Amino acid sequence: MKAPNKKDFWLVAPSRKIDNTTNRNYYQLSVYKVDENGIAPNPTLQDGGLEYVQTNIVTHFTSYGQIKFNKSSNRLALISHNRNAGNTVYNNLLIADFNSETGQITNLSQRSIGVANEQTYSIEFDPSDQYV
Repeated sequence: MKAPNKKDFWLVAPSRKIDNTTNRNYYQLSVYKVDENGIAPNPTLQDGGLEYVQTNIVTHFTSYGQIKFNKSSNRLALISHNRNAGNTVYNNLLIADFNSETGQITNLSQRSIGVANEQTYSIEFDPSDQYV
């Protein structure tokens, strides 16, 4: 996503962590600034204690789809799907606020969406930026 200075960019990369005690999946979004010097070595992580958001499902496989920014560049959405031990697929939508000046992600929330066993990949914001 292009930064407000029209020269730099933000690179958002999803990752996951598994809590071995609960066998639960956690999402993390890392934000890297890209400028004339290349990709910054240290990412910006969510603040306010929101480094990881727990999904509602025990999973053994996670696949990420698209990350999209709204046209105002102040919200982002990520779609993913998880497969549990019984091979059932669950779709998840993560939505967050994004500060295009600093790269900070805040107010990260997760929702289960779609029909079980149907994998989602693509996501869009509507033209008014109100709906995903």
